[in-house]
Amino acid sequence: MKPVKILVIDDEKLIRWSFEKKLNSEGVKVYTAGSGEDGVESFQMEQPDIVFLDNKLPKMQGLEVLKKIKAIDEDAIIVFMTAYESVDIAVSAIKAGAHEYINKPFSFEEINVIIKNIKDKIEKEKEIQLLKREKKDSVTFNDSKQSKLLRFASL
Repeated sequence: MKPVKILVIDDEKLIRWSFEKKLNSEGVKVYTAGSGEDGVESFQMEQPDIVFLDNKLPKMQGLEVLKKIKAIDEDAIIVFMTAYESVDIAVSAIKAGAHEYINKPFSFEEINVIIKNIKDKIEKEKEIQLLKREKKDSVTFNDSKQSKLLRFASL
């Protein structure tokens, strides 16, 4: 399985550095951006599997970045982060398409659980798509076989 690619969009250099240091050592490819504009650009270039997105960013707030990323890829998996606990922000982020919401400060145990759950979800979705294709192929084959039998029987 290819390594997970993560984009961290946060104006706090220590947060970005921590993600890189901790997750790169675990085989995760980490990209970082210090602003919303850079984050959207990095998202387009790197096409990460998961985005960790801070709410408070210079110039462009996290919700606006989330919406721009979702406009690029509606299936983007975004974990919304904030140091300011607010039900309104959490609800707005989830409504805008965030996969999950996490409060700062967080532990990397929490981050690892989130990443594992997302990886498991992605794998299950791939498996379901594969099974659907296999089922569709087998149904198509059987249908054409039955069709030939019916044509042969009517001769």
